[in-house]
Amino acid sequence: EIDDLSKRFPQHTFIGQSDLEPPENLEDCNISPDSTACILFTSGSAGTPKAVIITHRNINHYIDFIINRYDIKFDDRFSQFCELTWDTSILEIFSAWEKGACVYCPSYKDIINPANIIIKSKLTFVFIVPSNIVFMKRHGLLKPNKFPSVRFTNIGGEVLTADLVNAWTVAAPNSVVDNGYGPTELTVGCLIYRWNPVHSPSKCKNNIVPI
Repeated sequence: EIDDLSKRFPQHTFIGQSDLEPPENLEDCNISPDSTACILFTSGSAGTPKAVIITHRNINHYIDFIINRYDIKFDDRFSQFCELTWDTSILEIFSAWEKGACVYCPSYKDIINPANIIIKSKLTFVFIVPSNIVFMKRHGLLKPNKFPSVRFTNIGGEVLTADLVNAWTVAAPNSVVDNGYGPTELTVGCLIYRWNPVHSPSKCKNNIVPI
């Protein structure tokens, strides 16, 4: 299987089980819950740009929440539309890896127009920004039941409007939709609102979905 992948993707290096050290040879790294897991840089939209230290404890707490909320399973298929420098990549990558699920990395073309990779890879969990939905809606890509495989959609990064949620749920009718918000300093997200097609429209102000 590794040989087949290497032939299909010669620009990549694939590591199989036989390339790894046996578990008994692994050394304890002495990483504490408060050790630094990664450093992310904010854009400065809420003040001065700064480096934010994210600890293992921060990430573990957030990932535990995500896995429980979305009932993540090993056969889920995650999008990875966010760059590694953006905090939401923690949601996409570590939530999947915690359960042994797959992460699908798109091309630059797919990042602008995610429709192709959602269909081709039969993604079940999608994180997407509203401007991506705007693009797909504008180009007539949100046809009824276009994305039947998607069971959860987490939307964030920008203001979300009710008309965009309605357009998305027509294309992904089997998906639960959450609108999330959170500064990098609070490890990806701290507020989340689940869209209810019956009750949520009356909760919107100026067509804006709550967080």
